[in-house]
Amino acid sequence: MLIAMFFERVGRNLTDLDGIMDAMLAHTRLDLRAYRRSMIERRVQSRMDRLSITDPTLYLHRMRQDPAECAQLAAAIAINVSAFFRDPLVFELLDAVVLPELLHPEGRPPATEVRAWSAGCAQGEEPYSLAILLHYATRKTRATCAARIYATDIDADALARARIARYPREALREVKLGILDAAFVPNGRDFDLRPEFRALVDFSRDDLMDSDRDAPAASVFSGFDLILCRNVLIYFEPPVQDIVLARLSRSLTPGGFLVLGESESAHTPASHGLLEFDARHHLYRKHDPARRTT
Repeated sequence: MLIAMFFERVGRNLTDLDGIMDAMLAHTRLDLRAYRRSMIERRVQSRMDRLSITDPTLYLHRMRQDPAECAQLAAAIAINVSAFFRDPLVFELLDAVVLPELLHPEGRPPATEVRAWSAGCAQGEEPYSLAILLHYATRKTRATCAARIYATDIDADALARARIARYPREALREVKLGILDAAFVPNGRDFDLRPEFRALVDFSRDDLMDSDRDAPAASVFSGFDLILCRNVLIYFEPPVQDIVLARLSRSLTPGGFLVLGESESAHTPASHGLLEFDARHHLYRKHDPARRTT
C-alpha cells in the first residue's frame, strides 16, 4: 500500500493504537495509517466508553478475540451520516452550471455519455441526488446521452443499505416537494427511491488509497466527467490527501469537474492539472488543452 511510504515504525515497539490498526487491517482490510491519528484516537475512545473499557490494551485484546468489534470500529470511523442534496448550494451549482456544460459543452457537439463518480458515497444519498439532477437535466435540455454514476465506499454495510434505497424522512429534508413526490414512494415511515433513479447508479466497494487502479473496479476504466469526493479528504493525513487528489485528477477527463467538501480544498491544484472553477463551493475543473479559455 502507498501508506507505507509515509508511516514507518522502525526501531520502536508497536503501541496499543498501532496494534489496533493492525487488527483493523487484518479483519476489515481498512488501513488506518493513512487517517489522522487524532481522529482514530477519538473513535477508539468512543468505542471503549461504549464498552466500559478503560485500558487500550484490554480493548485491543477485545478486538483480537472478537473480530466483530473491528467492524463496529470501522462503522464508527466511516460515520455514514448524510442526506439528499446535502449542502444544497453545491447541488444548485451542479444543476445550473456543471450539468448543462457536460450535456452541451460550448463549441462542441452534445455529449453522448456522462460518467460520474461519487467517492465515499455512504448510504447512497449523494449519488442518488446526482441521479435525480441528471434525470431532470436531460429532460430539460432534451439531451439523449447515456448517464451512469459509479458510487463507492469502503463500508460494505453502507453499500448494502444504499442498494435498497430506502430512507427516513429526515434524510430527505432538503428534497423539494415536487421532487419528493416524483422520485420517492412512501413505505410506512420511510421512503423508497423509484427504480428509474436507482438504475442510474452502480455501487461497489473501493478504497481511495488503493494503488492498483485509478477508477473503481465496477467502472472498468477512468474517464469521468464529474467526481464528487466530499468530506472524505478531511479524514486523511496531508500526504495521503495529495495521493488521493492525484488519483481523482487522473480519473477525470480533460474539462471534467471535481467537487470537494465544504472543509476541504486542493492546496496546490495546478500540480494535479486542476483549475479553480468556484472557490466558494470547492469546485475544480481539469485543465483541457483543447478547450478555449477566456
